[in-house]
Amino acid sequence: MPLTTLERIINLKESSSLIVIEDSTKQSCARLLKAFAASSIGPDRRLVVVSVEQAYWKWKRILNLESLTIIDVYSSCFSWLDPPVAAPVRSANIKNLVSVIETELQTAQNGRITVLFDSINPFLLRYSLATVARLVKSLSALGSDNVRIILPFHGDVPVLDASGNSLIPPIGSVLANAATTYVTVRHGKDFGIIFGRDGGAVDVFETVDAHNPAGGICEVLHKKKSGKVLREAVAYKVSATDSDLLTFHTVDDLRSVNDSQPSPPSNPAERTPDPTANLSFNLRLTDEQKVARAEVVLPYMKAQTAEGPSETAIYYEPEDDDYDDEDPDADLDI
Repeated sequence: MPLTTLERIINLKESSSLIVIEDSTKQSCARLLKAFAASSIGPDRRLVVVSVEQAYWKWKRILNLESLTIIDVYSSCFSWLDPPVAAPVRSANIKNLVSVIETELQTAQNGRITVLFDSINPFLLRYSLATVARLVKSLSALGSDNVRIILPFHGDVPVLDASGNSLIPPIGSVLANAATTYVTVRHGKDFGIIFGRDGGAVDVFETVDAHNPAGGICEVLHKKKSGKVLREAVAYKVSATDSDLLTFHTVDDLRSVNDSQPSPPSNPAERTPDPTANLSFNLRLTDEQKVARAEVVLPYMKAQTAEGPSETAIYYEPEDDDYDDEDPDADLDI
């Protein structure tokens, strides 16, 4: 089976300089971010994580990777924590963030470098759209065939201007215009797909539209260098044996798998209600009564079952008052 476009981008087999990932509370992109991070570690590969929404030490625990460089913006964005001083964590803010990333790119040896943000929503909550747009533009200029920038954001978080109104244009439109790859993470139920049937993680929130840890759907919009635009809907599933391993499938393939799943046998008696149940009188027939009812000859059944063409005749005897010699229009003045 050929690799999907999203799978090729994750594994660095397809070049994309600026990757924007939109998620929501219905389906998080955390699994995808871990897949991007895992593919960015190896020979001639380097990963730089920019922590904006979460503390840097959480990323160390989540990724559990040795060769990891962290740029801490979380501490300075809202002054929640004191800036860290322990290497290899570097402090930055929105003003010098691009220069700090440039320094990391210059000190890196030849190879493929991935700059992974955890989210840009804290920037949207504190700074204006123009400031964030300039940051995105500067980050996109850093991207190349060997450098990719990954910018996740929460699409369901309202972003308001200084007067409390929604931003126009929406931040999603601004990011989609600058991105070379735009990924929208959706819940499987939006496409009629239920994950977890083949022994994987069970969707404990199956009755509501909540995050499914067993898998999700990604709508991908990828702009190639030639100008060609690719669109695809890809499903990712979490392995039942290794939670860090993702498998990718087309939506049509998963739909056919779900349709072929055997449904539990249903009992017709349970599906059809009994109209004679829970009554104050008896409407049921015994076996003897059923036999006697079947032997009753119903009227007109002989004529209906007779062989040959049937003839119908109507006999009518006129009455004395059927004919009236009086003019029915005699009372009219004509």
